[in-house]
Amino acid sequence: MEWEWVLAATTGVEEGARLEHLVFLLIEFILWLDRRSLKQLSKAVANLSELRARPVAVLAEGDVPIGPYRRWGTATALGLVVALVLLGLGSVVLLAANGMMPPQPGPFFMIGAILFLFGTPVASIALMLRLFQGGRLLLKRDGVEVHHRGVTVVCPWSLFNAEGTPFQPAKDRVLLPVDPAAVSLVEVRRADQAIGRGPRTQLKALHFKTANLLEIHGIFEVEPLELAELLVHLGRQLGTALPGRSTERWDEPEEEALESAPVLVRKRDGWLEASLVHLSFPPYCSDCGAYTAERKEFQGQATGFLEAGQSVPVEVPVCAACQKGHARAQQTGLVTGLFVGVLAGVVLALALGIMVKPRQAARAVFPLAIPLAVVGGVVGALIGAGAGKLRSSPVKLKDYSPSRGTVLIWFRNAAYGDALFEILGGEEEPTPPEPEEVGSVRQRGEES
Repeated sequence: MEWEWVLAATTGVEEGARLEHLVFLLIEFILWLDRRSLKQLSKAVANLSELRARPVAVLAEGDVPIGPYRRWGTATALGLVVALVLLGLGSVVLLAANGMMPPQPGPFFMIGAILFLFGTPVASIALMLRLFQGGRLLLKRDGVEVHHRGVTVVCPWSLFNAEGTPFQPAKDRVLLPVDPAAVSLVEVRRADQAIGRGPRTQLKALHFKTANLLEIHGIFEVEPLELAELLVHLGRQLGTALPGRSTERWDEPEEEALESAPVLVRKRDGWLEASLVHLSFPPYCSDCGAYTAERKEFQGQATGFLEAGQSVPVEVPVCAACQKGHARAQQTGLVTGLFVGVLAGVVLALALGIMVKPRQAARAVFPLAIPLAVVGGVVGALIGAGAGKLRSSPVKLKDYSPSRGTVLIWFRNAAYGDALFEILGGEEEPTPPEPEEVGSVRQRGEES
């Protein structure tokens, strides 16, 4: 009986794991269908090359529309779930009313039942497509219009005339640089009536994180990163002058000014918090300082609870000679770790042999020496390679934040970090107030 109970429990666990695996595969398939709905920008905009080369002439001929993102996979899956619930409720109602039904249903009842059976899934899927429908974007001569759920956001081209590179922290959203001077020119409209301006543009699909950082969610039929790069490209050509501000008024308090996020913030421990949208490196090796066009990719890992496991690649200038030196140091660490690990395994086997069989240590050592030496060599090689990599690495990254688009960066060559700090106009992290200062401020507030 005990063995039967253990076998049944094991079978139940295996079936649960299989079911969980099938659910995971189903979710991945639905997300894959959603991603298949996205188009390349060149397919959504037929004259993309001409638009990039001659934006003034192309937009003078007419607006360039970009359609909404339709999540066919998610809408179909949720629509079928809702349809099953409605059909189940309908079946319960029919069974409850069985005594009131005629023994032989007429043609109208049969037609109604068939329409309900097939119409419910179709209507549910159509409803979900409507709920999950994205927004439309119009590229116009004087700016960009975003239409989403009855709201229109009007952005001048000068908003996108900013230094920086769009950064995509997730598949469904992108961060791009904007000009703080043009934030107040952005207007939010509903039914041709202005309902907000500037920092009040806090829609889910489009909102300002800071005065120089705009977040756009993937609500259009093209890849978000491609669209953001196009907006910045066109903004630098068409947004060279700030347009006049609208004089239209509405019964709303004046918007609060947003602060611009600094490109670099030097922490008190020496690490630099960098904005990945605005970060740019001069063409000099971050290790030796020599002029170079070579770059090396470094990975920054996220440490937040909800963002754990995410990483970001950052390409930093490192000359070919320094890259070779870094590789040699890593190889040296690997060989050293391998040798030390093998030696440690042999010494451990000898110690165990002496402890177990003092008089026959030689015979006892040999069977233990080979496996312990192999294990020690593998572990030592991994540790040595990792230590050599960390010790010789010219750049270190940590604490990547996808939500804010920042990462902490450290340079072994402190002079390079100082120069980058000066070039990009970095800011020092403010010193926290002393306990006495906090108490005095609190006391003054209570007295007032």
